[in-house]
Amino acid sequence: GVPFSSNPDNGDERTCGTAAALCGVGRAVRAGDHDEIDAAVRRLELLYGVMFGFPGVPLVYMGDELALDNDPSYVLDDEKADDSRWIHRPTMPWDKAERRNVAGTICNRMFEFVQRMAEVRGAHLAMNAGGDVTIHRHSDTAVFAWARFHPRHGRVYGLANFADRHATLPVGALASAGLERPRVALGADVVQVGTEIISIAPYGVVWFLDDADSFDAG
Repeated sequence: GVPFSSNPDNGDERTCGTAAALCGVGRAVRAGDHDEIDAAVRRLELLYGVMFGFPGVPLVYMGDELALDNDPSYVLDDEKADDSRWIHRPTMPWDKAERRNVAGTICNRMFEFVQRMAEVRGAHLAMNAGGDVTIHRHSDTAVFAWARFHPRHGRVYGLANFADRHATLPVGALASAGLERPRVALGADVVQVGTEIISIAPYGVVWFLDDADSFDAG
């Protein structure tokens, strides 16, 4: 990212950049580091997985659905050069947007992930309705956990691993969140539910629904 609204008197400063750039996608691509590209995209998926997992209407900033990188060319425009927010306000690169249809590209991976999240939310009222949200603490502090409950539409339990290592928590966490028959609705590829522990891959995000919530008509 680049600095924005810096205050040298007190050290206050903000950062501008696309979500993908701030997650390290562009840097990894330029370095040709495929492992880091995967990690950076997973960080971006993680952030949107948490946001889509909460109540309310998800807001996808233009280009995030394509893992769009920063646009440093704004500095060449005299009318934009002194406002660093233009780095994440590019003209939509429709040629890059077309790559969302090309299997194996970063654009395709992120676009399909956003589509999948939207489909799951749309298919289950427990995901797209309101209700109460409670944050749960676990001994592995890399795990951010939130429990949702709607009295008419059921329960959701979200788990997000903010570390670059596997994170674990006791399988009893699902019962503590009120889930009787938990089912993975998102993140089956990044979670393993054992008899004693739940293991989440680095930067993995998982949504659990409860199959006991028969009133979730979708």
